[in-house]
Amino acid sequence: MVKTGDPKSGKLTLETNDLDPGTYFIHIHYGKEVLSKQIIVK
Repeated sequence: MVKTGDPKSGKLTLETNDLDPGTYFIHIHYGKEVLSKQIIVK
């Protein structure tokens, strides 16, 4: 796990400035649902 957060406003901002370049997978848990997205940091 690289980053964690608790978005109470319904919006999530992820700072990537301190991440090494590469491919990352984001898993957002909302109740029993999980939203998975892939991002590429250059």
